[in-house]
Amino acid sequence: MLAGLMGLLAAAAVTASPAASAATSIASEMEAGKSCAVELSKVKPGSPDAKIQRYACADTQEKAAAMLPADIRRVGLAVFYEHSYQSGRSYGVYGDSPCDSAGWGFSDLNDINNQIGISSYETFNACNAQIVYKQVRYGGLCGFYNGFKQNISVACNDQVRSMKVYAAST
Repeated sequence: MLAGLMGLLAAAAVTASPAASAATSIASEMEAGKSCAVELSKVKPGSPDAKIQRYACADTQEKAAAMLPADIRRVGLAVFYEHSYQSGRSYGVYGDSPCDSAGWGFSDLNDINNQIGISSYETFNACNAQIVYKQVRYGGLCGFYNGFKQNISVACNDQVRSMKVYAAST
């Protein structure tokens, strides 16, 4: 489970046992039909790799995000949705800084996809470019997307396993 749900960031960045128990807890909450929000921080500046800081789950994405403590700056990065047009159960990802050209990498979205089946997403805070993959750790290119709200193409619907989001120069 650690390499799955909590592995939406670089696998090497998440090794502590609290993250493993968090993965089990989030999976249980999502199986119960709840939406979850996860807060990340970058492992080092200029790198897309991140580590889990905390998470919360509730009946809606807004309630889950509001449950995250405000003791550090939270920046919305992406919300993944169960259905097209940003509807259904959701999984939000928050960071400690907005997107830049290095962006953020979600290297293993397997458990999220297995729980809700990613059909659409929206991004925030300068994350206006995305690369979507069918395999964990950025394998099996699905496509390049621009903008902030996207439906996943038919060929990749419910098959998103990893993703990179970044700020593209305009």
